[in-house]
Amino acid sequence: TEVIRYLSEKSNKAFTIIGVGGIHSPEDAQEKLDAGATLIQIYTGFVYEGPGLIKRILKGLEGAVEQVNLHKSRKLKLKTIQEVLNEQQELVLGRQKEARKNSSKMLDWDQVSKGLLS
Repeated sequence: TEVIRYLSEKSNKAFTIIGVGGIHSPEDAQEKLDAGATLIQIYTGFVYEGPGLIKRILKGLEGAVEQVNLHKSRKLKLKTIQEVLNEQQELVLGRQKEARKNSSKMLDWDQVSKGLLS
């Protein structure tokens, strides 16, 4: 979880982070998401806890959203990895476009230095 937090903070959430390992409860899932995970992968927890774990996690996360009073009309939904990756790709492309736009506004330091030296 600390690695997730580190990557999320240092990258400014520039890429998809999948929280894995030790997810056996809604609290475990919430911990990974709070640390900055975009997705969570449940494997061992699913094996040991059974298919009901998915429903418990979704109910637990829905309760957490209501507790913090975030977007009351917002519904949690399962997304495929492809849906999340498409969203992330759109985000990255938008950031790249913004960076290109901003870089054209920046000074050309080669030109500046030539002007200072002449």
